Amino acid sequence: MTRFSLVTSAVGFSRCGGAPGTPSAWVTPPPAPLPRRLLIKGSFAVIDTQQRRLHDRAHTLEYADLGGYLVARSQQDASLTQLASGLDATVEVIGRLLDQAGIRRSPPPARGAHQRHRATDQRLTDRATQLGFASLQAYLADRVVQQAWSLAQVASELGTDPATVRDRLDRCGLRRSRQTPAQRDGSRRAAERNQDCAAAPTTLSDQQ
Repeated sequence: MTRFSLVTSAVGFSRCGGAPGTPSAWVTPPPAPLPRRLLIKGSFAVIDTQQRRLHDRAHTLEYADLGGYLVARSQQDASLTQLASGLDATVEVIGRLLDQAGIRRSPPPARGAHQRHRATDQRLTDRATQLGFASLQAYLADRVVQQAWSLAQVASELGTDPATVRDRLDRCGLRRSRQTPAQRDGSRRAAERNQDCAAAPTTLSDQQ
């Protein structure tokens, strides 16, 4: 009588009797593999066709990879819709990727405040450019540091409020200088010109 031994292999196959593939062998298949997961350890490990497409799209947008895109745009407080639109993906896919990558976004109130702040910066920069300056900082340096304009005068020319002007001065590291009599006269004349320019469209409209 022939005796057979029971052997359990390292990969989970149990064999009794002859070689695999013969009628005397029986096999217990291994458990199904766990689903693959996207982890971030310095960068994304692209593991399927969809993530490869998103990675290529991020690279087209001049980001190093998919992870770089998600991190950079999240720091810019882009909404989930904006993130998805940039990658031609769905909001659900982007939300899942953010969760898997452990990227924490700012709460909605903070994101709204940041977006308003950037919009104001852009508007002030555009106004400074219209006035012939390369940047908002260059404008503020000229008006406040060199010509010693008051906050109210700068705010009037930029179309904003003095508190916003003070905040941008602090951000640019600029300090107001004390006006000389001549500077005060020049500032007053400049403010009067600004008021005349602002009133001009209304006057023309009334005449029509």
